[in-house]
Amino acid sequence: MVGKITVPPVNVCCERMATIVGNGCLAADKKNKIYKIKKNISKNLTIIIFAVLFICLLFVLYITNQKPSYKHSETVYDQHTIHDDDNSAFHYGVVIDCGSSGSRVYIYYWPPHTGGKEELLNIKQMIDVDGNPVRLKIKPGISSYADNPMNASQSLAPLLRFATHHIPHKKHHETPLYILATAGMRLLSNEKRNAIMKNIKAEIPKMSGFYFTESQVDVISGKQEGIYLWIATNYMLGRFDHSHDVNTTPASTVAHVVRKQTVGTIEIGGASLQIAYEVAPNESVPAELRATINLGCDAHATVHEYKIYVTTFLGYGTDLARKRYIDNMVSTNKKQIKAHQSVMDACLPKDMVDEQKYNDTVFKITGSGEFRECQSLLLPLINGSHHCLKPPCSFNGVHQSPIDYKNAEFYGFAEFWYSSNDVLRIGGKYQNDKLEPAAEHFCKTRWSLHKRHYAMGLYPKADDFRFKYQCFKSAWMTTVLHEGLKFPKTYQGLTTAQLIDGKEVQWTLGALLYRTRFMPLRDMKMDDKNTVKVEKNRLWIIVHDGFYPILFMCGMVAIIYIIIYCRRIRRFSRTSAFYSAARSDTQVTVLPHKSNTPYDVRVDM
Repeated sequence: MVGKITVPPVNVCCERMATIVGNGCLAADKKNKIYKIKKNISKNLTIIIFAVLFICLLFVLYITNQKPSYKHSETVYDQHTIHDDDNSAFHYGVVIDCGSSGSRVYIYYWPPHTGGKEELLNIKQMIDVDGNPVRLKIKPGISSYADNPMNASQSLAPLLRFATHHIPHKKHHETPLYILATAGMRLLSNEKRNAIMKNIKAEIPKMSGFYFTESQVDVISGKQEGIYLWIATNYMLGRFDHSHDVNTTPASTVAHVVRKQTVGTIEIGGASLQIAYEVAPNESVPAELRATINLGCDAHATVHEYKIYVTTFLGYGTDLARKRYIDNMVSTNKKQIKAHQSVMDACLPKDMVDEQKYNDTVFKITGSGEFRECQSLLLPLINGSHHCLKPPCSFNGVHQSPIDYKNAEFYGFAEFWYSSNDVLRIGGKYQNDKLEPAAEHFCKTRWSLHKRHYAMGLYPKADDFRFKYQCFKSAWMTTVLHEGLKFPKTYQGLTTAQLIDGKEVQWTLGALLYRTRFMPLRDMKMDDKNTVKVEKNRLWIIVHDGFYPILFMCGMVAIIYIIIYCRRIRRFSRTSAFYSAARSDTQVTVLPHKSNTPYDVRVDM
């Protein structure tokens, strides 16, 4: 069976087809746009990847260039265990004080610096499990090796072993060791002093692993000792912590910051006396009596710069003063001494008998316990009548910068504390109208009664030597303060002390703070090398902490790019194979036709 179908012209078919597929064209356009976007991304994939990499690198550089911000924590550390860890975060310092009677070692530590150039190190003295300062004293002092200097360094071996035991082993190589000698060594001749110092400089590096150079062993002057004590006292009192809400005096103000008022210090030791206090920047002070110190790590900054009056008087310590007093006694009582008669001494407790030796002659002194008379006998020793070239003056006609006694604060150490506290039990705020009557009562009390009380343990803080010469020492202390240094007897601003806030005050702390003042700057420079860009040949080069994250990210990006590239090659290969196969299997025959002529299609039914 054969049927006949009439097919409309081509243009009519096209119109009908357009109507049928017209609704799908919009969707096709959207797909074409998405395809074009994907195609653009595919073409620029390398640029996009490197743009993302560049952004990541900027982020890494920003993170690695952030400086660590350390803060002085108020956390109370467990002092018993924080130094047991070899990986301790603290820094350490060791100072050996070589005094006239013996040598002492002090150990200090501090956390990492904050990074602020205006902030000082937060130095603390190490304490033991009982809360006592970690220190050790040995006798005799190194000055006793004047005739045998080769043994001077070996005498310090117990102190070095003690410090080595208390500081983590891994910290030894970076822990500075300072060996500083005082009055005992100053009294030696230059030849003997230099021989001892040469031995210490040569042998100490062999005896410990601490950081030690020849510049870290020194015989400090009395002036330096006074400066260090002044620094330590004000540091422990917090007077170097500046704020804008404090009481000030003209001496405590610099051009761009208001500072807390500092305190003055007076120390009467065994051999010498030191006094130091801040003066106004514009005050005229002789060069030998002044010092300008800068505690900050930046030598050009003035925030921690202070001008102080400071001087020392060798021979005005209690032990040497007692020796000079005995010499005067001998010169005025030669006949009695040659006759082996007892000499009366107003500066010893009543009826106390003491033996003295002068030029191989032993003679006896009997105390009369006259405190006021003792003070009068001590006046010639302070040499207060010496001609004063620049008033006001203290001992020996030495100029003393004016003191505002209404506002000034002073702390008295060593003999000030021992004389007022160990026997008389009135340490703390100094009041002359209480101390002198108490001292006078002690002097006039019979020695037999004192011995009985001492044997009963009523004076636990006083050793035998202190107890015997308490009358002399308290008279010397008051005479020095009021007749030598010219402090009014009504002055209320003096505090006698051994501790501040329960912590021991030693000039060694001031020495360490001053001599390590550039360590924060050194740490900051090391930190800059590790975290801040270094300009070299006009190129910014970042290494150290930022290098490894950058290397890791570059490697990851390279791996990802290789994977994407391989997948694209594989996809291209499959598409090429598909089109090749399609072309080989398909044949298209185009029949000619005329426009508007219907096709004659015959179909076998």
